[in-house]
Amino acid sequence: AYVYKKEINLWEVRKMTNKRHFCSFNQAEEVISRLRNRKKIDKKIFTPFAKCVAQRYFQKIEEKEKEFQSLIHKLESLIVLKETSNNAKEEVIKKVIELAQAIETEELKHFIEQLKRLQRVNPVNIYTVLYYLLFSIWSYKNLEEFKQFLNKKKFAEIEKEKLLQPLGYADCIAFIIKLNINQLRQFFNQIKQVVGKKDKTLLYTIFPMLAYAYSRGLIDENFYATLKGTLLNIAEKHNKDEFEKALDLLNEFITALYAYFRKHNPKA
Repeated sequence: AYVYKKEINLWEVRKMTNKRHFCSFNQAEEVISRLRNRKKIDKKIFTPFAKCVAQRYFQKIEEKEKEFQSLIHKLESLIVLKETSNNAKEEVIKKVIELAQAIETEELKHFIEQLKRLQRVNPVNIYTVLYYLLFSIWSYKNLEEFKQFLNKKKFAEIEKEKLLQPLGYADCIAFIIKLNINQLRQFFNQIKQVVGKKDKTLLYTIFPMLAYAYSRGLIDENFYATLKGTLLNIAEKHNKDEFEKALDLLNEFITALYAYFRKHNPKA
């Protein structure tokens, strides 16, 4: 109707709407309610919003890499130490609001301001919410970056530091994947066999296992796409010498993934 009345080109409307990227955090009220009633908050509640922010503001998040990492580490420390002082709370919330403004996400900024106004809520619970939220955004951004890397380059060329360090690819993927620990252990053991024998034929036997586990809902889309993309890259883009190097790196990657998954899911 707008296009017809104003007699303007549909492309112009698209350009106008693209200027205002918008990610709706529909679960904000539920999170605030749970905080007030001292109920447990599952990190999965942030997934839709985190995915949207990570995709739409990918470049801006990348530009604020140090700020994201610093804040996530800070929040984790406050949670572990069970810090309850108001000064620490105000300082962290101020930094998160500044970060939200820097990446131009109004919904995130609005939600943080709601958290700031909450009374009689344990600061540790607020830190936990912020930790889940920022880590989710950072993780989906890193997952997208990892996929882009696999599409363009060889797995053996990846920086080991970026793959294995805290808040690196393995840590972020472990944070967002949803699967049973027994399934992860099964793939872990199978990859260890492939690495030990350096056998490309044995590597291909993992694909049917992945397909079956995904079709039965035993692993989620993120784990399926990540492992399949990694294995295909190793099998198809590397010569004999590179293949062995890639397998050694895969061994370290799956070991780190398993360790970080245990950290993020201690009761799994």
